[in-house]
Amino acid sequence: RHQRAGCDDTATMPPLSIAQRRQWWRETLGSPRFVCAPMVLQSELAFRMLVRRHGAALCYSPMLPAANFLASQADGPDAEHPVTGGPNTQASWFTTHAHDRPLIVQIGGSDPAEVLAAAQLVQERCDAIDLNFGCPQRCAFLGGYGAYLMDDPARAKELVETLVAGLRVPVTAKMRILPSLAETVAFARLLEGAGVAAVAVHGRRREQRHHEGRADWDAIAAVKSALRIPVLANGNVRTRRDAEACVRQTGADAVMSASALLGNPRLFEGPPCADREAGQPTTLRRLSMADEYLRVCESYPEGALPRVISEHLFAGLIIYSDVS
Repeated sequence: RHQRAGCDDTATMPPLSIAQRRQWWRETLGSPRFVCAPMVLQSELAFRMLVRRHGAALCYSPMLPAANFLASQADGPDAEHPVTGGPNTQASWFTTHAHDRPLIVQIGGSDPAEVLAAAQLVQERCDAIDLNFGCPQRCAFLGGYGAYLMDDPARAKELVETLVAGLRVPVTAKMRILPSLAETVAFARLLEGAGVAAVAVHGRRREQRHHEGRADWDAIAAVKSALRIPVLANGNVRTRRDAEACVRQTGADAVMSASALLGNPRLFEGPPCADREAGQPTTLRRLSMADEYLRVCESYPEGALPRVISEHLFAGLIIYSDVS
């Protein structure tokens, strides 16, 4: 693995060459084709173990807001926040398991020192740290991170370079497309030049936060053509057939899904019992998946807070049944 072992917390890993970054993709991650995307609260351990059963070869953690993560106590009996119902300890924000690999942990934040401090707390339990340049949600707007960092390329570069210099594992990034193709490619090249080992591209602009319009696979293809590191494609992947089409059209090294995977955790293995017209699971299959998820939560209860479980069930049975 491209990781320096040992107990010296000050030890870091030299920047990886392009060849070493591709070697890491092949040897550490196993050249994954289908990927579970990072999500806010909803790619917790139980869900990751569920989708791994059904074809997801690589998973991302939920996005960890650096400031909130650092402000939380490491562990304790009050894992659930008394007001929000969300995580209240570092252990409930992020937990993993020996079989939960390969794994990338995503962190959101705009202060390089703060993001580095959060990353250093989890780097020994994952295969890479991902920087969030793609989240369009209100939490990202208020915190000045996610897709809003794409307005400040200098800060984005500083974040990448700080983590590359300060960690013992590779650094990756997830971004969105910008208004012009030239701007999109330039930002991706900036990330590659700053040292990221792989880039995931959501083919929608920041303003399309509710999946308005189709993802621009041609823009993703342009990024792939411009970079020398692995590129992951994201957007408009509702079925296994969509995933395969996305890889063909974009030339991406892998394809990731977020919202659609919430509605169908078996998406990547293909839906043999699905409706032939839509390629989506039938009602009975959705009930079966909900039952399977609850059983996985029993096996991996860490991080499976009541709010997280209820949102998964709501997503799988109702709101993401027709997402694109």
